[in-house]
Amino acid sequence: MSVAYPEPRPAPPPRSTSPGPVSLLLRLALGLFALAIPICAVWLVTVLFLGTGAPLALALTLGALVPLGLPFAWDFWAEAQFRKKQNPAPRILSRADRIRLRILAVCLLALAVPVLALGRPTATAIARHGAWFMGSSQTPFATDLRHGMRGLAVSLGSITGTSPDLSTVAGELPMPVPANPATDPSPPASPATPSAGDPSAGAPTDPTATRPPPHTPSEVPRWPLPEEPHPVVRAMTDAQATDLDAVARLIGAREADPFQRVKAIHDFVVRWVQYDTSVLDIETKSPPQDAETVFARKTATCDGYAKLMVDLGQRLGITMTRIVGRSRVLGSELDGFYHAWVGVEIDGKPYLVDPTWDAGSVFGRQFNARYSTAYLFVPPEIFAYDHLPKDPDWSLTEPPLDMETFLSRPALSAGFFARGLTLEGITKATTEVEGKVTFTIKNPKKQWVLVLARPLGDGQSFNCIVPSQVDPIEASCPLTPGAWELGIYANDSDRGSFPSMGFLRVVSK
Repeated sequence: MSVAYPEPRPAPPPRSTSPGPVSLLLRLALGLFALAIPICAVWLVTVLFLGTGAPLALALTLGALVPLGLPFAWDFWAEAQFRKKQNPAPRILSRADRIRLRILAVCLLALAVPVLALGRPTATAIARHGAWFMGSSQTPFATDLRHGMRGLAVSLGSITGTSPDLSTVAGELPMPVPANPATDPSPPASPATPSAGDPSAGAPTDPTATRPPPHTPSEVPRWPLPEEPHPVVRAMTDAQATDLDAVARLIGAREADPFQRVKAIHDFVVRWVQYDTSVLDIETKSPPQDAETVFARKTATCDGYAKLMVDLGQRLGITMTRIVGRSRVLGSELDGFYHAWVGVEIDGKPYLVDPTWDAGSVFGRQFNARYSTAYLFVPPEIFAYDHLPKDPDWSLTEPPLDMETFLSRPALSAGFFARGLTLEGITKATTEVEGKVTFTIKNPKKQWVLVLARPLGDGQSFNCIVPSQVDPIEASCPLTPGAWELGIYANDSDRGSFPSMGFLRVVSK
């Protein structure tokens, strides 16, 4: 008898062990998440320590130890406790997996606790030090990143029901911003700024400084002066300007009027000297800023501009004093940065001059010379909008200018007033609005005025006021929620470069 056996079924094809595209994407996302969390935790803890005034090296060391060192300490402690147990249950995870999970847990806590528990101090630290890893870089990306950090701080403040302190950013490097834009909304220009290596940083006291003479508040004569170099300076050649004595003799022999002598000194300094942009690198040590060195090198920081002008004034028998304090420009914080300028005494009355800001502007690492007289014999009430001296008496205002008053004013430049412009509708440095900001700029001299609205967080810049020369200029600009910076620019023409005239801060709800 025969037995029929069923035919064998074919073996199924082997299953593929390689992950599919969805699995690969999921693994990649989890891997990036696991990498991003510790990086963010190190960044935030470093920011918090910088906010306490710790130097960068110490803050970075502690920033790495807290989120990364604590998990290892936790694991060593847990391992010691495990070994003390009798007949412990077998572990599911390997030690490497346990350390990874502990790192993730500690880093998540390091991110959540400061934001939720500390609120305002955390947001303020982010606004001030969030871009610490950029150092002193002044590239457009670095500038945008710093603005983004301030926007992030405002967003965190709205989540926690607090607001970061954006009024002062002590200890930050000065932040020159890119060159003056034409009509397109590109990053704007700032006057040449000091660097961390500038001897004026930290507001040292000039050993030759003198107290301002007694004065009665009055309008400074001859301001604004025509933007034409003094004839003596315009005709002076390098062959004639062999040394400081030669320059002083030329000016003294051909100009007797004391105001015009000061103007000639001012014009020589701002035309002879280029701003030294090399010191914008934090690692670069500033060269000597004494008058002789500045004259020979033809480059200087604000300290060198001031010292050269003071030296030439003394050679001509004019009393001049180097003044140190704080100044602010578009892109800086409302309390500005350390700066140096000059006080002049003529016929027993004091006057204020800033040769650095009349020399030009800085774009990235390039100095753009632009002669001006906007900061020559500036009325004290106008100078006080963007200059705060360390010695209050040198504000020449009644009462003397203090930090509270300085921070309460819009950050307007002398050039704004020199062009005959007047701002109405906004009287504070920072204004809160409900989705729209409105203000008026009176423009009797028919200047071309541009206002660029730039978000301090996410968002796109746009022209709040397109170039216009009507009088008055009525502005009504819708703003999305968040912090905004309104840069004001003006020019004689609707073409070419629009110099910065100052800025306003607006918080839209």
